[in-house]
Amino acid sequence: PFDVTLPGASAQDSADPSGPVVLHVSADGEMAYGDLRGDAAFAALMSAGDSRPDTVVLRADEGLDGAVFAGILARLAAAGVGDVDLTVNHR
Repeated sequence: PFDVTLPGASAQDSADPSGPVVLHVSADGEMAYGDLRGDAAFAALMSAGDSRPDTVVLRADEGLDGAVFAGILARLAAAGVGDVDLTVNHR
């Protein structure tokens, strides 16, 4: 939906970006899910009822402010998401 520069990691077992549910977050904190943006994206992601995802793959730009990142994680946890896989680039 928009360009994202992924943070680097040296671990061998990073998140699989082909996961079924991907939430994109830009450097300025804009969320995207499919064609939706902002709070509409988050609402659509969480509106699946019983089929709501247990795991969300988060593709957040490395320039995203840590406090904004923490807020998104808190929103996901409050919505019942049990696991968040962060997509990173291997360096």
